[in-house]
Amino acid sequence: MRWMNRYPRSKQAADIVGGANRAEKAAICNIIALTDSEIKIPAILLLTDDDYQFIQALNFSVSTPAWKSLVYKGKDTKAVHDTPKEAQKTGLGCEGFLNDWKKATQRITTDPMKEKVKASGTMALTEQRLIIARKAPSDAASEIQILRKLYSTNSRPTKAITNQELAKTLNTAVYGADTKPSPNPARNTVFGGESSGNREALCTVAAGTSKAATVLTTLACLCNKGTNAVDTPVCSKGGNGADAWEGSTGAGTNPSDTELKTIAESCSDMKGTKITHHELSRRVEAVTKLIHVESTAGYLGTFVSSDCNGSSGNSVCVKFPNFNTNAEQALQNLKWIHDLTDLVATLKDMENKKTVAEKILIQIKAAAEKANASIKHAAASAQAISIHQAKDPSQAKPVEEQNKFKTKNTTVGECPGKHCDYDRKKEECKPKVGEDTTAAKRGDQTGKKCSDYGNKQECEKANDEIPEGQPRKCGWIGKDKSGGDKGFKRCDSDSSSIRN
Repeated sequence: MRWMNRYPRSKQAADIVGGANRAEKAAICNIIALTDSEIKIPAILLLTDDDYQFIQALNFSVSTPAWKSLVYKGKDTKAVHDTPKEAQKTGLGCEGFLNDWKKATQRITTDPMKEKVKASGTMALTEQRLIIARKAPSDAASEIQILRKLYSTNSRPTKAITNQELAKTLNTAVYGADTKPSPNPARNTVFGGESSGNREALCTVAAGTSKAATVLTTLACLCNKGTNAVDTPVCSKGGNGADAWEGSTGAGTNPSDTELKTIAESCSDMKGTKITHHELSRRVEAVTKLIHVESTAGYLGTFVSSDCNGSSGNSVCVKFPNFNTNAEQALQNLKWIHDLTDLVATLKDMENKKTVAEKILIQIKAAAEKANASIKHAAASAQAISIHQAKDPSQAKPVEEQNKFKTKNTTVGECPGKHCDYDRKKEECKPKVGEDTTAAKRGDQTGKKCSDYGNKQECEKANDEIPEGQPRKCGWIGKDKSGGDKGFKRCDSDSSSIRN
């Protein structure tokens, strides 16, 4: 057990000296001050649906017609399927998303979600850009769904506490009542029941029957003067009390309700102090560290001999029987220490769950922003390409078409200069010398095109010089001009993927 001091105080040869319990009083007063302090309860941030709903709206807006048909009934974009089975789309892994998509269909048609989706740039995406853009919101939706489940599992505290419950716990620990007593504490309530026993009985901690049940009881046992009080109070003048309380003297009457109020008010007023669960833990620990061992028992306060009967020649203290055998159990027998230790554990757990929740919410926000940025990037790229094509229409044509040679050209400008030369006499384009043209790659060293061959035999003969295993230059894909093979239409290079 770490909350204790196993080194005993020096025993006094004579009467207990004045001020002997000032350290204990200060530690106990710090606990009493908690009832007027502001203890911060960790606020676990709530999981909102904003980011997830936005991602599902994006995900649905860029999805293919086939996926949208899973939700919509036919061409009707208002009526939706209730289940994947109804949509005849079972086994696609979409069961967990259908309800979210159904909600998304409603949100994307109304503001503010409609405007948010529009601002993302999805409306400007071509089909090619959509193919690329679909992955980001789909991945984000899956990631966020997992994170939402983690939030539900890992951010829920074992036991939560409200401000009202916190105040009740503190007042019960200090005064034995749900609320701070006014005008005076009730003696029997403070001592945890009928307080008719003598001082040593009321100041001894015991399981279930402890009379030292509250913080104020502990303070009275440490400070209230005995019959033969020393000139200097053992704690302070205010904590000394007006009437003596020693052994059986004043049993059942002292300390009175008024005395208890005076003893409590001897503590400094620290109203409004802001306390964290770390500080609460430190204050409880500061008390338990002052417990020292004499023989088998532990004592909070000054011990000389005998029991904690209030005599200046004996002891002014709180006794913990069997402390040397089981300190943990002995401490937990003191109800207010047990309750405040439990409160510290609750607040600490809430603080840890608060941290977990914050991390998960940050991940959800990041996933949503990443998907949105991906959509915007795709939209910006599409716009840039559109502007470029408007300035140079030729860029809109496929590369193969731009580099295709024409058999006849009327001007030099029609001949692609990058790979071809213009023959002014023949008015046609020819491959540049040394260029590795498509025709050359296919074994055409004559300059003839496949379409120049009029029958199947000539067409296939054009492949004679091509090494085995290489793509063929020409193949029949049409009707024979000579009326031969009815299974082909013409000699063409489109069948070049067929190898010898």
